[in-house]
Order: sequence, then C-alpha cells, then structure tokens
Amino acid sequence: MENPKLKAPRFKSYAIWLFFIFVAAALIAGNLLWMNLVLTDSAENVSKIQMAVAFQAREVVKNFIEQLSGDILQKTADFLAGEDEEKINKVLTGLADSDEAYFARLILYDKEGKETLKIHRAEAKYLQETFKDVAPEGISHALDGKRWIGKVEFLGGFGPVLSVAVPIRSAQGIDGVLAGDVNLKVLAGRLKDFKPGKSGQTYVVDQAGRIISHSNYFLVISGSDWLSRPIVQKIVQNRETVDGLNADDRYFNDAGLEVQAAGLPVPEFGWGVVVEQPFFEIQTSSNQILTFGLISLGIGLVLIIVLNINFLALGRTSAALEKERDRISAIVSNLTDGLIQYDPDFRIQLMNPRAEEMLGIKEDEVKDKIVTRDFDIVTRNAKFKALASVIFAEPGDDKEKKGAFKEKYPLVEVVLKEPQERWLKIATVPIADYQGKTAGFIKVIHDVSRERVVARMKSEFISIVAHQLRTPLAAIKWTLRMILDGDVGQITSEQKTFLEQGYASNDRMIFLINDLLNVARIEEGRFGYEFVETDLIALIEKNVANFQLAARSKNISLIFEKPAVETHRVTIDSSKIDLVFQNLIDNAIKYSLPGGRIELKAEPYKDRPFLLVSIKDSG
Repeated sequence: MENPKLKAPRFKSYAIWLFFIFVAAALIAGNLLWMNLVLTDSAENVSKIQMAVAFQAREVVKNFIEQLSGDILQKTADFLAGEDEEKINKVLTGLADSDEAYFARLILYDKEGKETLKIHRAEAKYLQETFKDVAPEGISHALDGKRWIGKVEFLGGFGPVLSVAVPIRSAQGIDGVLAGDVNLKVLAGRLKDFKPGKSGQTYVVDQAGRIISHSNYFLVISGSDWLSRPIVQKIVQNRETVDGLNADDRYFNDAGLEVQAAGLPVPEFGWGVVVEQPFFEIQTSSNQILTFGLISLGIGLVLIIVLNINFLALGRTSAALEKERDRISAIVSNLTDGLIQYDPDFRIQLMNPRAEEMLGIKEDEVKDKIVTRDFDIVTRNAKFKALASVIFAEPGDDKEKKGAFKEKYPLVEVVLKEPQERWLKIATVPIADYQGKTAGFIKVIHDVSRERVVARMKSEFISIVAHQLRTPLAAIKWTLRMILDGDVGQITSEQKTFLEQGYASNDRMIFLINDLLNVARIEEGRFGYEFVETDLIALIEKNVANFQLAARSKNISLIFEKPAVETHRVTIDSSKIDLVFQNLIDNAIKYSLPGGRIELKAEPYKDRPFLLVSIKDSG
C-alpha cells in the first residue's frame, strides 16, 4: 500500500513544476512581444532622428543663402552707394578673393542696367568665358528694389554657382545693381556635421536633381544627376516629405552601400535635402536589442529553474520556519535602515547594527530593559536620550501608558543632536501574533541626513548658478536695447520684429532666473567653499569690462582705479567673490541716473596685509 506521506511531496513538486513552466512560457511570450515593440520603435526612432537632421540641414541651407544674399551681398551694395570707382574695385576684389570663397564672380550694373565692372575670384578667372550672363529679369528685379535669386549653374571644373542680384540703394533711390555668383561648394563645409549616426551623410540637390552639396567633392564638381532616384523625385518634383519608412527609401548609394534615407524639400529654391544612413549601422542597433533580449530571456529561464529548485528545497523546510517567518521578513526587508524591536511594555528585544550606529549605543546595553520617556535620567546615562526620542516619537500618544498607541502609525521625522547631528525618519510597524493581537512593535529608522544636506547644497547651488546667468543675460538685454533704440544704426522693421522677439525671450529668461533665486532663498544653509590663490585685480577688471556695455547704454562712466602695487594675489573662493562684484556693479548701474559715474577703487588697507575694495555710484 502506498504511503500517503510520500505522495504529497510528489504532488506538490508536480504543481510547482507546472507553475514554473507557466511562468517560463509567460516570460518567453513577454520577451518576444517586448523585442517586437522595441524593434518597431527603433525603426521609428531612426526615422525621427533622420528627419531632425534633415530639418536642421534645411535651415542651414536657407540661412547660408540668406547670409550671402542678404547679410553680405546686400550690405556690400549699400556700402558701395556713392563711392568712387577705385574704392568699389578694391572692395569687390577683396570680397571675391576672401578666404571664405563665398563668391566666384561679382558684377556691377548702373541704374540703366549696363555692366560697369566684373571681378572674378582668382581660381575662377580661367573659367570666366564659361560664366553665363546674369538673367535680364534678375537685373530688372533688382532695379525694382527687390532681391533676386536665380537657378543653379555648373561651371566645368569649378562646380555649382547660384546667381544673386541685389539693388544698390542711396538717398536718391536705386543707383544700380550688384550681382554675384555664389560658390555653392562652400555649403558642404556647413553641412559636414549634420549627419545621422557615425557613418551617415547629408547632400543637397537642385531643382534638376543635380548634386550641389555632398561630402564627395567630385560628385559636386561634376554635377551628378540623381533625379532617377525615387527619393529625389519625390522631394524635388513632388515636393514631398520623405520619412524613410517606405520600401523605396532604401537603396544603394554612390559608394555601393545600402542606405535608409529621408529628406525634405527646400521650397524657397526648389531644392531638396536628403539624409542617408548605412543600413548596417541601423541593423547593428537592432541586433544589439535582439542580443540583449535573448540574453535576458536566457538569464530569466535560468533564474526560473534555479528558483524552482530553491522553492522545492524551501518547501521541505517551510514547516520548521513557519513560526519565525513574520519576524524574519520584517527584519530582512529593512536591513538597510535601523531596526528596533520592542514589546507592548516598551521592553527592547532587538536592535540591529545600523540602529546602534545611529543612536551611539550597543544592543547589549539596553536589551530586555524597559524604556521610558525619561530613560536617560532614570539610568543616569545621557546617551540613552536618543533612544527615548526614537521610541516615543509618535505624535499625540500618551507616553505614560504602556503600549498606548493610536490605531494609525504616521511617519515621524526626528532631529538628533547626539551622538552626532542626524535627521531621521521613523516608521512604526506593529507585529501581530497568530491570534491577531499586537505582540510588539518594530521601529524602522531611516537616516535622511544626506538628503537634507544635498537639498540645502542644491538650493545654494541654484542660487550661485542663477546669479552667474543673470550677468550675461543682462548684457544681452542692454545690447538688444541699444540695437532697437538705433544706437548702432538704423534697422529694418523686419529686423526690429525679430530683435523685439529676442528681447522679450531674454526678459522671460531673466524672470525665470529670478524665480530660481526666489526658490533658492526658501532654504538657507552652508555651501562648500573652494579657496585658491587668485589675482583679485584681474578679477575686478574682468567684471568692469563685462559691464562696460551696460554702463555705456545708460551714458554712465564705469571706472576702476587700480592700486600702485601691481601684485595682489589673495586666497579666496573666486567664484563667490566674482558673484559679489557682479551684483554690486549691476546694482550700481541699475540705480544710477544717465550721465552718472561709478568708481571702483582698490587700495592697501593701512599697514596690514589686506586689500580694501570700494565701489561708489551716483545713484
């Protein structure tokens, strides 16, 4: 006859194996689902990165053309208005032969549209016969006071150029036209850092699908026609945005590499920007995800097997450990914090090493002793005061009645001065016996001293950084104000609009910094100091130089009178002293009237080894 005592374990083992097989199946299914979701997200993330690079590259292209046609060519045209022929020739020759190589050719037309001067860049002179004349509509457009941008032309051996014409304005009206052929080879240098991943690249095609900017110099020189590529057709001809997620967005590029590409049209010029990334680089990321997923799956299965074996072993001994389970679970789960166990009569039963360290006492000194609120007085041992503070940390309880606690045990924070200053958070955990009655309590003590110190230091750090940020922001504000007020010359209404937006954004940033300072002032505390030998005179001169622009904007004289002796090295925390001078000078400028005077003076202090620094204003 089969022994029923032997059958029970086999049934239990069988049930446990079934349970862990189910867990393993769930783990495998979960990992497969997770890897599928991650790989899908990975493809979308690659597309987002490529689109972000394409957006940035498109802005670079537009800013490049705007810089050359507006900031450089138009400003040069305005400068030449009314100048003599010799100076005009000198200015245009210098612009054509500049190191930046922005223009391959510059042409000057009078107000009748007749060519009066033509200058080629040195390296393009041998190709001057291959240059096409500026389109008549371009000259006519410029004579009407408008900027004109033509189409891309390719010069054999030189590469792509873009004709641009701008009006020459004077007080009497339009005096002529300044036209230039922009050297588009320069654009590749602007785009070299805009690429996805380590091996990706960005290129630009014109309205005919020809390469006008590429990391491969020879493709640009030859004007390679890539209009046959589907992605170029969609971007240039259809003016579509390509996100790289379609099948025809993957192709083999000029280097023979399979790539995934995305791109954007540049509608202002009819061009397109294309961003390529080798597929092997994208696949590497996916392979890493798959490898990680398989490794984690394998580790999970191994852990399940190990846990299964351990569960079977623990099942054979669980009966002997049943009575001690609750007590051990409470202690083990809180080993990183201090633990004190006591019965309803406040008799200490256990104290772990962490609690001993926090309170500065040993378990043997208090074990089996009843703790009262005045325990340190009764025992005539002052170091027991910390223990009493922890045990009787419950707010609103009757500390004279044994075990008289509220039904709820709130988290309490206590500050101890002895044996050393500590901030402690104390939780009370009741222990119930098998009948559900309270058999005792556990105090869980969590030391939050470091968090308090870090919070205080963080507050001070925010204050320091905010002060440091406020000075350059104030300088930017003064500079923008001077430009808006016309102190540095007239600006157009469009420029004024952009500058006012920048001025408002800068003001919002200053308000944000002030808010940070208000938050930092909520908590006071000490901040670490770093004392180093510093040239105090140089430190003051730096601050005076930084605030000169702000002072001049209010017509205030900012003067620093240095001492006769040049060497003045002192041991200070330079960052904090620098902040002091920034605040003093800033306040002096802020509260001084226009036409005022601010004087800083440094001089030896009597016969002692000190330096006296004073600041005087007329506010």
